[in-house]
Amino acid sequence: MKHNIAIAFILALIASSSHAQAPIVTNVIATQRLLPSTLVDVYYDLYDPAGGTMEVELFMSFDGGATFEGPLEAVSGAVGRGITSANHLHIVWNAGLNYPDEFNEGVIPQVRATTYEEPDVGEEQEFELGDTGEMITMIWIPPGEFMMGAQGGEQDAENDEYP
Repeated sequence: MKHNIAIAFILALIASSSHAQAPIVTNVIATQRLLPSTLVDVYYDLYDPAGGTMEVELFMSFDGGATFEGPLEAVSGAVGRGITSANHLHIVWNAGLNYPDEFNEGVIPQVRATTYEEPDVGEEQEFELGDTGEMITMIWIPPGEFMMGAQGGEQDAENDEYP
């Protein structure tokens, strides 16, 4: 009997993980600001059925949606890692940085979202410094408040290490 329960539990876990839904992106709208600006405002709604955080990337099509280029790098706003479900999220794309001296009509935006799990507190991750090929190691500090420096009365701490 114990074996049947364990097998049923494992099968239930497999079934639930195989039916996990991907994040859903809807209502994507892009508008270019008035010329001579090269900024494009992209608005979208995002929903994660699992309720987690996501990584959002922006792509653009210049051929009516047949292919998409990206992820675009000259972006800011609700893009990158740590984005949560919300409506009317906003990305600003500086098209002039990615495509200087070009003007394209009929550009189609695509916002892609994937589930992203934040690293454990204190976990080391490597990042590239721009496009230099040089890697640096950073330690994950979760969003919110933290105290930088030595705690009061900490042994071996220098005076300039206190907050």
